[in-house]
Amino acid sequence: MAIKTPIKGCRRFDQYTISNYGRLKSLERQAPSLFGRERMLPEKMMKLIFVKYFNQYLQQNSYHVHCTLSSDGKKYRKVRSKADILSLY
Repeated sequence: MAIKTPIKGCRRFDQYTISNYGRLKSLERQAPSLFGRERMLPEKMMKLIFVKYFNQYLQQNSYHVHCTLSSDGKKYRKVRSKADILSLY
């Protein structure tokens, strides 16, 4: 079973947790519906997006990983390079 920890240094994204396997999970929370009432959104695993591209200067493939998070109606996307991801392990 994976251990869940909140995202460190980001109080803005307290509704998300990261497992020790690096997967991102959106926690269960209340959100306004289209009709003005509150509704409960269930927990779900977020999908990480991996992008592979060819770096012409280095003459090798490079990778970026990103996921879109939202807080207070605004969306945020953080792109991480392969070197950044490998440094986390």
